[in-house]
Amino acid sequence: MTRGAAPLPLREEDGPFSHVYLAVTAVPGVRLTNQDSPYLRLQSFPDLNADAFLTEDWDAYSAHMDTSNALALLMLTGFHGKPRWRRLTRYADRLLVRMLGAEAIFRRNLDRETKAASRQRRADHKSPGCYLIYRGAGDLLEPVDYRSARRYGSIGFGIDAIRGEPYRALHRRAFHGAATALSLALANSNGSPDTHFIGDIIYLRGKGNLVVYSRTLEMGMATLITSSHLKGQDISDAQQYIPAMLDDDHVEVAISLFVQSQRKENDNLRSFIAAWSALELLINRLSKVVRADWEKLLQSETALNWDTDLRNVPPEEYRMRDRFLSVASVLDRASTSADVDTFIRANHMRSGFYHRMEVRERDLPTNDVQTLFRKYLRLGLSVQVYRDATN
Repeated sequence: MTRGAAPLPLREEDGPFSHVYLAVTAVPGVRLTNQDSPYLRLQSFPDLNADAFLTEDWDAYSAHMDTSNALALLMLTGFHGKPRWRRLTRYADRLLVRMLGAEAIFRRNLDRETKAASRQRRADHKSPGCYLIYRGAGDLLEPVDYRSARRYGSIGFGIDAIRGEPYRALHRRAFHGAATALSLALANSNGSPDTHFIGDIIYLRGKGNLVVYSRTLEMGMATLITSSHLKGQDISDAQQYIPAMLDDDHVEVAISLFVQSQRKENDNLRSFIAAWSALELLINRLSKVVRADWEKLLQSETALNWDTDLRNVPPEEYRMRDRFLSVASVLDRASTSADVDTFIRANHMRSGFYHRMEVRERDLPTNDVQTLFRKYLRLGLSVQVYRDATN
């Protein structure tokens, strides 16, 4: 490459390419107890060539996101970056390009902006605890669009060289399962601070250590609820929940909605809609799972203190509150009354907002609905794990 050369077009000959999907989520209150190991394995997903693990060393796994953010800034500023004195910086860059070459100045500016992106990431997301890392790799799902892709040496970049959604969809189920399983395993520990998804990235690996970053408007987001203490039993529980989640398509859809309900950029209404939809899907599914036990309980009870005698109602005609009663009665008999009251109150407020506009958006009980979802997902998965172990 000559000193004044522009970046080279990315070509098919630069491959074959494979993809890497990387997601980083902060878990603020959790500290790893074994200082001899840099990470704690949560789960492996062999079919996806993926792993989920906890670590306190997040810089090593966020470096690609820092580089991608730096490249985006460079592409938007003609590869100059964020100058303090714009005209002077551009003049100096033109002079240095003549002396050192375009690639050398590109790499200098990239290094400067990558360090700035890293500092900003630490300022925005620094956690006192640890981080959940999900990393998967594999073949391309779609051909690379080479039209806008360029490279300088071992660094490739472009706008929409690949679509992010197919890769996020491929890994979403496992990533959401790992994050939610950790949440459920820790839900009964001390404290329940929000933790949040820091970012994800899909990048390509090619021939000769070539790494290609593709900027796109498609972004992923996930959050989870966790706890302030991490014990070996918590990890063991989470590892048992994950396969049970991935085996049930209906539960997986509910989990995706639950994750959406905790997006930081959502207002309370959007979060409530997603959380309520997730809870309804979960209860509809669990009501079928517990139906045999519920029917036995129904026949043995002389009075359920309910507004309808459900012994004379076919299950397919149950209202949502009836289904919730059946699930709560089987999975947590001692707390049925309190949980049913919470469910009915949330449902009443939902109806008051949707149908009569009697409830303000900010007053919708999103946290209560999320709490019910986490509890009954965990209880439902525990039943599934138990049945799998005894069959």
